[in-house]
Amino acid sequence: MRKLGLTILGVMMACSLFCGCNRARNLSIEKMNQGIRQTRDKQFRSALESFAEAAALDPSHSKPLYYRGMVEFQKLDHVDQAEVDLRKAVQLDPDEGEYHYLLGQVLERKDDHTGAVVEFTEASKCSPDHGESQLRLGMSLEKIGRIDDAQAAYRQAILVNPYLPEAYNMLGNLYARYEKNDHAAQVLEQGIKHNGSFAANYRELGMVYQTQKRYGEAAQQFEKAILLDPSHPGDFFNLGMTYASNNDAPNAIKNLRLFLQRGNTPENLMRLQIAQDTIDKLEGKKRPQ
Repeated sequence: MRKLGLTILGVMMACSLFCGCNRARNLSIEKMNQGIRQTRDKQFRSALESFAEAAALDPSHSKPLYYRGMVEFQKLDHVDQAEVDLRKAVQLDPDEGEYHYLLGQVLERKDDHTGAVVEFTEASKCSPDHGESQLRLGMSLEKIGRIDDAQAAYRQAILVNPYLPEAYNMLGNLYARYEKNDHAAQVLEQGIKHNGSFAANYRELGMVYQTQKRYGEAAQQFEKAILLDPSHPGDFFNLGMTYASNNDAPNAIKNLRLFLQRGNTPENLMRLQIAQDTIDKLEGKKRPQ
């Protein structure tokens, strides 16, 4: 009888502990959800307080730390505090790929590319089908000079998500920088085939075709880039110079004039001079000595 009584007491104590844990987690979730609502209402300071309370209510609950780090990073640009919160979240739940992914982005912002490689690698292990993790991994690997590994990461990003245009863009640019223009063109063409709404891939393909002296095809790519994103003045410069190389003076002058109108900023100073000189040459004007 005494043994049975001890058994019942043990079950009652276990239930009490279990209910206590559930209650703490439920209270933590309620406070976390309040923080999420405050974030949606752009009450970021209040949201941070709610997430901190949620984490204190249940110290084993990683999500409030993750959301707090997200607000610190994405809304307030407090990268140091975001790193602290996200490292705590990762410590509690090391198998959560999204935690490693966001922490990697924070470390990228801090120019800690070696640390970012570690986190994006972990994110990829946790979520093998997350192409963005492979993409970011490749970008960080490039920053620390591991070019072959970066190439492999971009290829893996494309493999797991063939519709991720940035992966084609980064891989194509990597090939182009090392003068592997045939490979660059092939990658960018595939990127456009899978996702035709990303202006940068038309832009970069135009540059590759221009290098290959395929001026007619290059002009078509720049035209498509402008159609998708007319706010990029450099496309008018590239298009104008491509037409000039293809002996199409009217279209060259037209687009170079558009560049002069839209690209009049200090960082474009050299290209502005080149554009004006090219217009003058095509119009048969001589610059004053």
